[in-house]
Amino acid sequence: MNTWKSKFAVLTLVLALLVSSTQVLEASVEAGNHPRIEVYRLLFTPTTINVYVYPDDLDVKTGDTFTCPYRDKVISAFYEVLGRLRKSLIRFGDEYPKYEAIIDIRFVNATRIDEADLVLKIVRGWNVSRTLLYRVVNREKPNEIHITCEDAEMFNESELRGVMMHELLHALGVGHAKTAWTDLHEPEVMLNIRPDAYPTTLDLYAVYLVYFNPPDFGNGYRANITLPRDLEYKMVIPYDVELQQLRDRVDS
Repeated sequence: MNTWKSKFAVLTLVLALLVSSTQVLEASVEAGNHPRIEVYRLLFTPTTINVYVYPDDLDVKTGDTFTCPYRDKVISAFYEVLGRLRKSLIRFGDEYPKYEAIIDIRFVNATRIDEADLVLKIVRGWNVSRTLLYRVVNREKPNEIHITCEDAEMFNESELRGVMMHELLHALGVGHAKTAWTDLHEPEVMLNIRPDAYPTTLDLYAVYLVYFNPPDFGNGYRANITLPRDLEYKMVIPYDVELQQLRDRVDS
């Protein structure tokens, strides 16, 4: 693909994936509609995902480095969410053996950026945090999560983890959902970002398709998929988190 076409495709995806984290979306599931979500065709989908934290904070407009005083907060949220997503993947594969291959997806640290499949950058210059899906047009270039220093300042730790989960799922090829709430009235993190939100069955089914059974993208790079009717639409909370929640209820 020509360079300008590659840049245009990535820009289109950036615009498509922009989410104002300050918005509280109150959309509801329309009667009779089964949950749907957009997925993206990634040219390279290794199940061992090498992650790399960029060592400098970057101004995306000038290319200059700067010092974000909330860098440690962002990195802590990133690794916490990687661990949470891994546990949710395990539970999803365990509860739904048909999709157990998803358990093979894991995250490991890369020591160099040229080894990375996913790069975290702390930036300024964007109006909101975002994900750049380079793997849609270039199998060699890692996807990038850009968390703005302004978002890191604005949000508390649990809110930032909600934003991070949203962006991490984008980096795995998952687009925006069409509904804001699950059947149990839990927030759908791919439309309705809330503090400490976990992925839903819809989100993880989308990850499964991207990595193990891609839908028909035709001549494009994105498609809409529907949650199978044999999957309950719910948040996939890790076993240990759910157990602690039950203990807390008993203690209270």
